[in-house]
Amino acid sequence: TVQVETNGTVNDIQFVRDGTAVISTPGGRTIPATWTATKGQLCLGMGGAHECWNYPRPFQEGQSLTMTSDCNVTSRWLVRLVNPAPPKPDAERG
Repeated sequence: TVQVETNGTVNDIQFVRDGTAVISTPGGRTIPATWTATKGQLCLGMGGAHECWNYPRPFQEGQSLTMTSDCNVTSRWLVRLVNPAPPKPDAERG
């Protein structure tokens, strides 16, 4: 879960491992979205719109990043909660 402040408006984004996301607005609306993170870019898609941010490092809980999107919009991203990595499969046992 990440809190994103852009031009004084704060939205919460919950990223799900399956590539979906939910954006919660200050007015209580929820907006379904999709996301990808490859080659140092985090991209969000919602309702036909698509925006990507270069991000310098993986998100770390409690830390904020200031990132500028490919639409030239600067936002402050405050990481509220990071999901643990999925468990690695057990090695084969013989």
